Amino acid sequence: MKPIEIIAIAWLALTLGAGIFTAGYTTAATPPQGDYPRVTSNVGQYTHITTTTATAAKATPGRLLSVTIGTGAAGNITVFDLAAASCTGTPATNQVSIIGVAATTTPMTLTFNTEMQNGICIKTSAAMDMTAVTQ
Repeated sequence: MKPIEIIAIAWLALTLGAGIFTAGYTTAATPPQGDYPRVTSNVGQYTHITTTTATAAKATPGRLLSVTIGTGAAGNITVFDLAAASCTGTPATNQVSIIGVAATTTPMTLTFNTEMQNGICIKTSAAMDMTAVTQ
């Protein structure tokens, strides 16, 4: 072996041993396939609510991810674990949460990330601008 080859091999061994190079990665702007999980299904659906009507945000079992209050009004937001067929009038069963809202409420997002066994029904006692995100 020539001295230059020995130096090159030693440099390569030291560099790889120090973790400076990582096999299989590129410097491209787009990450290589398999390095990051990819979302292949719908992450969530939203239901925009502006009335006091009981609204089925999700008709079947699923997950309530969040509730965003855009413009508040003095009243309550009540979340029920009910199928769409039961989400009428003023539901009285399967209450999950009651959120008190002031008229001066600034926009906010409340994270639930909660499984519902029947469906997701939301009823407000006052007209306000809100959005429920479900999955």
